[in-house]
Amino acid sequence: MHDARHGSLIAPGSVTLRFTLNAKGRVMKVQLLDNTSNAAHAALCEQSFYEAQGDIQPPPSELLKNGTFEDTFTFTLY
Repeated sequence: MHDARHGSLIAPGSVTLRFTLNAKGRVMKVQLLDNTSNAAHAALCEQSFYEAQGDIQPPPSELLKNGTFEDTFTFTLY
Protein backbone atom coordinates (compact mmCIF):
# COMPACT_ATOMS: atom_id res chain seq x y z
CA MET A 1 0.00 0.00 0.00
CA HIS A 2 1.37 3.39 -0.96
CA ASP A 3 -1.15 5.33 1.10
CA ALA A 4 0.55 5.99 4.44
CA ARG A 5 -2.78 6.88 6.08
CA HIS A 6 -4.40 3.54 5.36
CA GLY A 7 -1.56 1.22 4.40
CA SER A 8 -1.10 -0.06 7.92
CA LEU A 9 -4.68 -1.38 7.91
CA ILE A 10 -3.87 -3.97 5.25
CA ALA A 11 -1.85 -7.02 6.29
CA PRO A 12 0.34 -8.91 3.81
CA GLY A 13 -1.28 -12.06 2.45
CA SER A 14 -3.63 -13.29 -0.24
CA VAL A 15 -7.37 -12.91 -0.78
CA THR A 16 -9.14 -15.23 -3.22
CA LEU A 17 -12.57 -14.25 -4.48
CA ARG A 18 -15.10 -15.95 -6.74
CA PHE A 19 -16.93 -13.46 -8.93
CA THR A 20 -19.96 -13.78 -11.16
CA LEU A 21 -20.62 -11.52 -14.16
CA ASN A 22 -23.76 -11.29 -16.24
CA ALA A 23 -23.69 -11.30 -20.06
CA LYS A 24 -23.14 -7.53 -20.09
CA GLY A 25 -20.07 -7.72 -17.83
CA ARG A 26 -21.82 -6.40 -14.71
CA VAL A 27 -20.70 -7.86 -11.39
CA MET A 28 -23.54 -9.95 -9.97
CA LYS A 29 -21.81 -11.48 -6.96
CA VAL A 30 -18.42 -11.56 -5.24
CA GLN A 31 -17.72 -14.30 -2.69
CA LEU A 32 -14.69 -14.63 -0.41
CA LEU A 33 -13.11 -18.08 -0.81
CA ASP A 34 -9.84 -17.73 1.10
CA ASN A 35 -8.03 -15.05 3.10
CA THR A 36 -4.52 -15.25 4.56
CA SER A 37 -4.46 -11.48 5.12
CA ASN A 38 -7.11 -9.65 7.17
CA ALA A 39 -10.70 -8.43 6.87
CA ALA A 40 -9.63 -4.96 5.67
CA HIS A 41 -7.70 -6.46 2.75
CA ALA A 42 -10.63 -8.73 1.84
CA ALA A 43 -13.06 -5.79 1.92
CA LEU A 44 -10.77 -3.69 -0.27
CA CYS A 45 -10.45 -6.52 -2.81
CA GLU A 46 -14.21 -7.06 -2.94
CA GLN A 47 -14.83 -3.33 -3.31
CA SER A 48 -12.38 -3.19 -6.22
CA PHE A 49 -14.56 -5.55 -8.28
CA TYR A 50 -17.61 -3.34 -7.87
CA GLU A 51 -15.67 -0.15 -8.60
CA ALA A 52 -14.15 -1.65 -11.76
CA GLN A 53 -17.53 -2.58 -13.28
CA GLY A 54 -17.35 0.11 -15.94
CA ASP A 55 -14.02 -1.25 -17.16
CA ILE A 56 -15.01 -4.93 -17.39
CA GLN A 57 -15.78 -6.14 -20.88
CA PRO A 58 -18.72 -8.51 -21.45
CA PRO A 59 -17.53 -12.12 -21.34
CA PRO A 60 -17.51 -14.05 -24.62
CA SER A 61 -20.83 -15.85 -25.13
CA GLU A 62 -19.11 -19.25 -25.29
CA LEU A 63 -17.97 -18.78 -21.66
CA LEU A 64 -21.47 -18.09 -20.33
CA LYS A 65 -23.35 -20.73 -18.36
CA ASN A 66 -27.03 -19.94 -17.81
CA GLY A 67 -26.28 -16.34 -18.84
CA THR A 68 -23.43 -15.77 -16.38
CA PHE A 69 -19.65 -16.12 -16.23
CA GLU A 70 -17.94 -17.25 -13.02
CA ASP A 71 -14.24 -17.30 -12.19
CA THR A 72 -11.82 -16.77 -9.31
CA PHE A 73 -9.18 -14.12 -8.76
CA THR A 74 -6.44 -13.89 -6.13
CA PHE A 75 -5.02 -10.60 -4.85
CA THR A 76 -1.62 -10.93 -3.13
CA LEU A 77 0.10 -8.25 -1.09
CA TYR A 78 3.73 -8.82 -0.07
